[in-house]
Amino acid sequence: MGGTALAQSAAGALSLLQGLIVGPVLAVAAALLALRRPAPLGGWLALWRVPRAAWQAAAREHRSFPLLNTPHAFAGALQDTLTVVLLTWWSGDAAAGFWGLALRYLKAPATLIGSAVSQVLYPRLAGSDAETSRRVVRQVMLVLACAVAPLVLALLLFGPGLFAWLFGERWREAGELARALAPYIGVHFVASPLSVVTLAWEAQGWALKLALVGQVMFVGALTAGLAAGGLLGGAWAVSAAMVVYFGWFFAKLPGQCRRPAAAGAKP
Repeated sequence: MGGTALAQSAAGALSLLQGLIVGPVLAVAAALLALRRPAPLGGWLALWRVPRAAWQAAAREHRSFPLLNTPHAFAGALQDTLTVVLLTWWSGDAAAGFWGLALRYLKAPATLIGSAVSQVLYPRLAGSDAETSRRVVRQVMLVLACAVAPLVLALLLFGPGLFAWLFGERWREAGELARALAPYIGVHFVASPLSVVTLAWEAQGWALKLALVGQVMFVGALTAGLAAGGLLGGAWAVSAAMVVYFGWFFAKLPGQCRRPAAAGAKP
């Protein structure tokens, strides 16, 4: 996604109208080239030598991952679909396009940084005792909040001008939308890497129930905002609802670590 956003941003700066289409194509092509190198034969042979009983034991131990994470993913996809339907119904195709463009570029940093942070965070949490894990999660939340605060402030102050400069004057309205969505983008940036926390702590059930509540809040706020104030009203309503939702999530997340200390864990 980061490569796609960079390619489309470059196309917008060069006033290439086909950039929204060419960008994803180039990004996927680059990914395919990077992945075309085959895995070492020894790695595949080592997998075949693992006893069947070991595979079955691992599947039983981690069965909550597919059983709970799969509906979680489908619920997220349903939220995205309902969002597009509501935007198109209330405000037209152009509004859905503005919304999609704004979120695509604003969430790109969260995707890039979140992926890197989560890859480091998961093994640290899985190998630490409960108190250390809670302290690490609080530290990560604080660092991410400090990192995203300047971006949120810049969008609130200069969002329309930034979008007009990057994509052309016709996209200034998307900048207005980005300004309204800035608080939501900020809390989403902090929450994005924390998705691995519930995996490491085996709290996927809690995460699924909370996500369903958040998705109902998101769709409800968007519907009410669109009815009351159009596209910008929907964006401000979503930001307000998501700040409340993620604020509760940040407050309650450290308390989900109730695992006994891992054997041989080091702080």
